Amino acid sequence: MHAPHGTELSVELESEATGAGAARAMVVAATAAGLGEPGQPGLDGEQQTRLSRNEAGLCWGGVITGKLSNCTPGFKPGTAHMKNKFCDQCRAGFTIPAERVRALLPEDKDRFDNASASGVWKRSIGVAARYRLINQTLHCRGPKLLIFEGPAPTDHLWGELPATWVWPGGLVRLRTAYGTLVPIETNNFRSRKRWHEDRSNLRRRP
Repeated sequence: MHAPHGTELSVELESEATGAGAARAMVVAATAAGLGEPGQPGLDGEQQTRLSRNEAGLCWGGVITGKLSNCTPGFKPGTAHMKNKFCDQCRAGFTIPAERVRALLPEDKDRFDNASASGVWKRSIGVAARYRLINQTLHCRGPKLLIFEGPAPTDHLWGELPATWVWPGGLVRLRTAYGTLVPIETNNFRSRKRWHEDRSNLRRRP
């Protein structure tokens, strides 16, 4: 599933981006990796991979989306808690194509974890693509999810991604919560309201 460039959601997301206010340090880091100016208009598969392999000092949300120009200017990743790896903009929420998100079946619940390496992306025996396990902690609802560095592998049997987690244009919106990333539901008024309020508050900050 691909998001049409001209959808209303695409326009909404582009209007929410900080654009020219991107953190100079992030732009410099991405440029040094040979990526040009990140997030303008987005990275192709090869650039996304190169960005992910040069992720030190970058917001994890920017690494996942490939759009560092949307991140909070001047952000530096922290330690201890996973949420400290994400800038304020990305904590409030960001979007990725649903083709990069897959639900785990019960028999796979112990196969994937985030413990094999530091950084955003992990590997599992028998799966070539790098991923991150999300929606997996105690208070999360619904199936555990994998987000992939690129399109999800097609040679594995995946579970059904709940329809209410897929937004118009074939996109999944994620935010930080419960020590992980969780989906923002299309039919959850509180989630929708929090998304818009959080991002509006961030835009009003000096």
